[in-house]
Amino acid sequence: RHVGDADLLIDQRDLPRLRMILVGLNWQRVPFCASFDTTSELYTKNSENFMLDIHTNPVEDRFASKIRTEEVLDFSERNALAPMPYKLPFPSREDMLLLLCVHGMKHLWCRLLWVFDIVCALEQKDDFNWDLVLKKSSEMACLRQVLCGMKIAELLSGRVVPGCVSKAISKDARVQEVAKELVSLIFERRAGVVASLHNILLHMKLQDSHLWALKVPIYRALSRIIRCLMTCQ
Repeated sequence: RHVGDADLLIDQRDLPRLRMILVGLNWQRVPFCASFDTTSELYTKNSENFMLDIHTNPVEDRFASKIRTEEVLDFSERNALAPMPYKLPFPSREDMLLLLCVHGMKHLWCRLLWVFDIVCALEQKDDFNWDLVLKKSSEMACLRQVLCGMKIAELLSGRVVPGCVSKAISKDARVQEVAKELVSLIFERRAGVVASLHNILLHMKLQDSHLWALKVPIYRALSRIIRCLMTCQ
């Protein structure tokens, strides 16, 4: 599909050197976007309608995922594509699916093209080790985010998710609830304070973190506030 940017995952130690290279090639950092996410930097060129997004961690810490750069890069290096004259590290299918689902959830699936990426995975589902997808998702504390992404793709495309994934989704009422809500939000985006609070609530609902119990009072308070605000509108 058409893309407007490229995402590059690097080791934190390589960031200063990469900055120098990009500046030498007339790339300019976009400071406004970078200020919101300490794990990525966005660069653009005036002469090109294209963005380069540099990541030092696949996921922002605030999303409570345990996906770590060194794990993804280690696998990628060992399973690199090798076009001449350079070797191109690339995540496994399973790792890429995890990253796509977590990225989509970060933005609450506000763009259909991100859903399309998951639909493409479902169309090639025989090529995936789905038990490994679920295992790694659980280990990396992003199982709910992955299940939600798969459910959204199923709802919007009619593609059937694999049996083990469907079974996991059926056992989690919160995933089903949030997936249906996000599908409706794709076509009805809201702005303002109420919408922002609601977005925070949706992110909290899909956290796998063991610290969830500590966040329940906040979650319930936000729920009451949002319901009251929506009633008043």
